[in-house]
Amino acid sequence: MTYSIFGADLKTGEIGLASTTVSLAVGGLIPFFSKSGAIAVSQAYAQPSLGPVMVERLDAGASLEDAIEAARSSDQYFEFRQVAIITLDGGVAVHSGATCRPFTGHLHGNNCLAFGNVLSGEEVLREMVREFEKKEGESLTERLVCALEAGRDFGGQAINGNHLRERSASVLVKNYHHEKVTDLRVDMSEHAVDDLRRTKIAVDLCEPYLRIRAEDPENCPPVIDFEQSLTAPKWFITALDPTA
Repeated sequence: MTYSIFGADLKTGEIGLASTTVSLAVGGLIPFFSKSGAIAVSQAYAQPSLGPVMVERLDAGASLEDAIEAARSSDQYFEFRQVAIITLDGGVAVHSGATCRPFTGHLHGNNCLAFGNVLSGEEVLREMVREFEKKEGESLTERLVCALEAGRDFGGQAINGNHLRERSASVLVKNYHHEKVTDLRVDMSEHAVDDLRRTKIAVDLCEPYLRIRAEDPENCPPVIDFEQSLTAPKWFITALDPTA
C-alpha cells in the first residue's frame, strides 16, 4: 500500500527517494544504501531482509538486474514484493511482483521511476512522473515532494475504490559523496504528505540557523530569536514557539 518515486539530478550528482503509505514510519522501513551510494527499496508485502541482499550484491560489483535476481533467489514469496534500485548515475531497475495487490505497477520517466501498489489506478504513477519532469530546474527534494503530492491528488492508495489515507511519508536525497542532502520523515499522521510539505518548509526556513550554529557558534542567537525574525507562516511560529 505504498507509492514511491526515485529521481536523479545528473547535474548535481544527487539521487533520491520519496514514499508515502497507509502504513506507519515508511522512512524507517524501506531505504537501504550501498557503499557506492545506491538506494534499494522493498515494498508491497515488504521483506526488509531483501534490502541487505541487494546491497551486498551491488557492493560486490553486480549489475542492478543481478542484485534483484539475488533478492529473488533468497525469497520464496518474491512475487508478493515490489523492489527497486537507483544508482548515482541515474540507473534504475525494478520488479513488481505478479501477486502484489492491484493496482500495482511502475513507470519510467526522464531520470525518474514511479512505482507503487494498492493504487487507485495507473494515473497515480503517470501523474507522479509528469510532475517530476515538469519541475525540472527545481531542487531534487522539491521535485520528489511535488511528485508525491501529484500521486495523492490523483487518487493515491485505494482498495475497492475506497481511498486509504496517507499516514506516513518520507523524502531522502543523497549526493555523490554519499552524504544525505535531505532526510525528512513523517512517521504518523492523518495527512502525511501535507505534513511532509510543512516539514520541508520549516527545515528550509531553519537551514541558515543550522549553518550558523555549526560554523559560528559564538555568534549564534537562541533558536526562538532566530525564528521570530523570520517571515514565516503562522503555523510555523505557533508550532515552534514554546510560549504560544
